[in-house]
Amino acid sequence: MTEFLKRYWFGIVGILIGCLGVFYSVQKSKYEREPIFLLDSVRTEIINKQIISETSVRVIKSDGTEVTNDLTALRFYFWNDGKKPIKKEDILEPLFLQLSDSSSEIIDYRVLKLSRDVTGFQLSRDKLKEKNVLSIDFRILEKDDGITGQIIYSGNPNSMLLMKGTIEGVKVVGTKIQVQKKYLFLMG
Repeated sequence: MTEFLKRYWFGIVGILIGCLGVFYSVQKSKYEREPIFLLDSVRTEIINKQIISETSVRVIKSDGTEVTNDLTALRFYFWNDGKKPIKKEDILEPLFLQLSDSSSEIIDYRVLKLSRDVTGFQLSRDKLKEKNVLSIDFRILEKDDGITGQIIYSGNPNSMLLMKGTIEGVKVVGTKIQVQKKYLFLMG
């Protein structure tokens, strides 16, 4: 056995390197959906409820009631980082955004930047009319398609914005700590 290894060591090493190269190539070329949801770490305080009572500034909601809680703006990013497109028919359970604090209320929301109009991306009030929920809808998200969105909400300024729903072939919607340079177009 040792004689065999001494004689053919170079070929054995070559075969091992070749196998590792094939394994790496297969892993790199996986054709999967990879939705990413990222919250901006910076939140903008619009109103502090402790200070607003001492000023003449008032914020009125669309229904005519006054905002008396903290008012905060939060930016978020959502895109498909995978090579396989995410189509409307791939959504097994509706996608939505929800504030973790049920007493918080989304006052305003908007798409600030959209990668391509063809995606048909829309945010809307949840069909259940919950005050802390937004529905997500789109026709297709191909690789690197996505949005930069913003919500303005009243309530706990530290409330988390969570994405919920199920996409075929996706166990968990990913979150990335660092956004790579190629995604800077989303940060409009």
